[in-house]
Amino acid sequence: MIRISKLLRSQTLYPHRSKLILILIILAAAIIRIIYFSGLVFSDDSYYDQLACSLLNGGYSENYIGYPIFLLRKVHSLLTAFSFLLFGKNEIASVIFPFLFSIGGVYLTYKFTYFYSKSERASLLAAFFIALLPTDVIFATINFADLQAAFIVNLGLYFLFKSYRLNNNYLALFSATLFYLSVMIKPVFINLFVLIFVFYIYRYLKYRENNKQILICLILFFGLFVFEGLFYTLAAGDPLYRFTIMSENFKYAYYDFFPNYFTDKPNSFWDYSAALFDQIFIYNSKYLFFRRFYLFVPLISLVVSIIFLLRNKHKIIIYWFIGLSVLMMAFTTSITAYIPMNLRSSWYAFPLFLPAVILIALFLMKFNWKILTPVLIIYAAGSLIMINSYKAFFDSENLNSFKKFLKKNKNEVIYTDHHTKYGIDLIDNYELPLRSKVINKNLDFERLEKGELVIYNQAVISELKLQGHKFPEFTVLNNSNFEKINSFGKFIIFEKR
Repeated sequence: MIRISKLLRSQTLYPHRSKLILILIILAAAIIRIIYFSGLVFSDDSYYDQLACSLLNGGYSENYIGYPIFLLRKVHSLLTAFSFLLFGKNEIASVIFPFLFSIGGVYLTYKFTYFYSKSERASLLAAFFIALLPTDVIFATINFADLQAAFIVNLGLYFLFKSYRLNNNYLALFSATLFYLSVMIKPVFINLFVLIFVFYIYRYLKYRENNKQILICLILFFGLFVFEGLFYTLAAGDPLYRFTIMSENFKYAYYDFFPNYFTDKPNSFWDYSAALFDQIFIYNSKYLFFRRFYLFVPLISLVVSIIFLLRNKHKIIIYWFIGLSVLMMAFTTSITAYIPMNLRSSWYAFPLFLPAVILIALFLMKFNWKILTPVLIIYAAGSLIMINSYKAFFDSENLNSFKKFLKKNKNEVIYTDHHTKYGIDLIDNYELPLRSKVINKNLDFERLEKGELVIYNQAVISELKLQGHKFPEFTVLNNSNFEKINSFGKFIIFEKR
């Protein structure tokens, strides 16, 4: 750490030193992500892995039970399926692409910062901050869609920025393609699309600047959605299939969307207004700026933004960061109703990390190594603490023990809910015949064979019931015909006697 700080003493470094530091940062990023490997966490990743397996088997989404919205994330399914094809259907293969995108994100942060600032020091600092950002470290080995989507959005923005600076129309076309691909993983680009569109209108009205690159990008992006509509017309008979699925998802997981997750549902205009105020200004601002998992990077970036605004510097990065912050807190997630995003899930903040660390790096690059050294050490120490907190959040110790139990008892027939089944199937490498069976409302537990297992998770069952799924009465598992043989966190395992 001290050696790196000394190498950063001058704003312009010798090229070979800069490359060496960048290699060390990327290597450190890879090592820490491997050390803190998570793998399957029996959450959304179970659904993603199931869809990828079905794609690989030639029956995409066949017999799939889960969030409808995941059916639109076909590029994510394709990437996971490709990894399964290359490395086998297993837990490690499921996170190959998140890992690669995370490491690629460190290099992209360096390139983006350098293209903007022409400062080696700022670029290396930004790369260092993203390399050790706890959220990025943890989700580098969890098969969620957010990290990958944010990386492709940032890559598209990098090429759009270059096309704007270099007056290159081909880069604008490439950026639009990347933006569309990101939406096929998760539509985190929509907020950025609004910012780009507003920027274009602002520049046109104030300076009469009709920037071809931005216009080309926006037009092609829309054109790709028109092409998607034509595809869905032929494949599903519905040109608005995307919006149909989104509507179904709002109904399926209604409890996840504003204002349904409030204990006291708003029953009047004033109740609704108060709930809306709380969601945007109390909860979302707290989740975004005061979350320890982020090491308060967004909050620090907000302070830095104010300082730079007073100095009339770095307005484009500030616009990116603050504009995205406002839209993430307050912009709607639906086109038919005003439903602001609930930022409670920490992985939703991925699109904000790149402009945040760039602003912090631009601020710190003027300081000498005596100040930078303790800053980097404190950041690294805080990162390790928060990474371990993340592991506790996902209950990694119990999950790892649960996965070991499944592997040790790989010949036992298991009955469980469909969501847990998808995770167990991955741990079993999807070997046929699948030993896990779905519990449905008609299952009679008393008819299970001796030695067969039932895996019960109260939290999962409660959520699935909210989605409309029906189950038999689980209290029968407490009678003399079943024995509780183990538990791992929220997973309880019963054996039929």
